[in-house]
Amino acid sequence: MKKWQQNSPDWVTDVVWFLVVLLGVGSCVLLSNNCDAQEIDFAVPCAPEVTGHRSLVLPNEDQAGIWFHLEIARCMLGRLAALPELQVQLRLYEERRDASEALEGSLRRRGDLAVEEAETARGAIAAAVRARQRAEEDAQSERDLRWLWVGGSALVVIVLEIVAVWVFSQVRITI
Repeated sequence: MKKWQQNSPDWVTDVVWFLVVLLGVGSCVLLSNNCDAQEIDFAVPCAPEVTGHRSLVLPNEDQAGIWFHLEIARCMLGRLAALPELQVQLRLYEERRDASEALEGSLRRRGDLAVEEAETARGAIAAAVRARQRAEEDAQSERDLRWLWVGGSALVVIVLEIVAVWVFSQVRITI
């Protein structure tokens, strides 16, 4: 036997009570869903519009009152009963609107930050390109300067050799 069957002397009664409670809760949920505020059409009036002065006060047990047709009274009471649910829905819609507005504001700020980051990145890329071009120009001028020094040094060496050869050719050494 299962453990829960051993603890209860009459487990069939427990199961039946569980099913009765489950059916009761289910029927309450179904009944509460039948009276939904969204099923009421507020665009259609409960009664035709009264034109002119057509009201009549009829006393009932020495009490003056206004008499409604039963369907009109049901319509009006249904609308009154739906008001709390509609107020809750309205509050939820307002909260959703506020959340949407907050989300829209944060998305706008995020977009503005993205634009600023893109502009900063473009500036950084442009600065890097300028620095690279400047470095290439500096490297080229250094290469040109090196070749100028090499060429100038070679020219000086050649001139010195020519002068040395000319000087040695002019000088006669007698031994």
